[in-house]
Amino acid sequence: TEEEFRALCEHIRSEQLVGFDTEFVSDRTYRPELGLLQFATRDRAVVVDPLVVTSLKDWWQIMADEETTVVVHGGQAEIRFCLQQLGRPPQRLFDIQVAEGFRSCSYPLSYSAIVRRIVNRSVDGSQTRTDWTRRPLSEAQLKYALEDVEHLIEIYETQSDWLKQQGRLLWAKREVSRLITDICSDESADPWERLPGIHKLSRRDLAVLQRLAQWREAEACRKNRPVRRILRDDLLVDLARRQPN
Repeated sequence: TEEEFRALCEHIRSEQLVGFDTEFVSDRTYRPELGLLQFATRDRAVVVDPLVVTSLKDWWQIMADEETTVVVHGGQAEIRFCLQQLGRPPQRLFDIQVAEGFRSCSYPLSYSAIVRRIVNRSVDGSQTRTDWTRRPLSEAQLKYALEDVEHLIEIYETQSDWLKQQGRLLWAKREVSRLITDICSDESADPWERLPGIHKLSRRDLAVLQRLAQWREAEACRKNRPVRRILRDDLLVDLARRQPN
């Protein structure tokens, strides 16, 4: 409920350390649809239904503050959600996938592989392809979602201690900062700047491509569909090059 969510956010603020993950569907709408948010502190793990708790601003403000360390695995999607919902990036993000790359030279490792390696446990990966916007969610789905965050704090503490002893903790933090900066740049870039092969176009072709990319973005937003469902990237570039009547 909304009241339980507010209490959860207060708990996270007091702990100043939280594991975080999301489940979403990205192939139907202009922006990915949030289906579930999962949180874990040292003494509790919970799921939050964004179809019930409609205002998640309290959480995004925590994610972007300078007091709370947010632990994720492969957190590119979570960074984008924070940017899109709040307009600000995370400040104290720790990505266990990045950290494990500096700890063992294995990158990118799946969440299940890191859990098995560091805490010697197995997690269920059977719900990866599930539709997280359908209700009701099954017990198997909820179990899977909780497992995605239940081990994050323990992994974070193990990795941090090792990296600090080896003088590599700052390396991992800088790499996460670079990842956030790259995603911020991508989110703020013009639509045409994300397209492949643009360096091969003439200035006239590039001008056409810019207009086409703006049209595609506007159409995708208006129809609430993924941009590539409006027109594929390669076709967009080919149209700019050929310029048919």
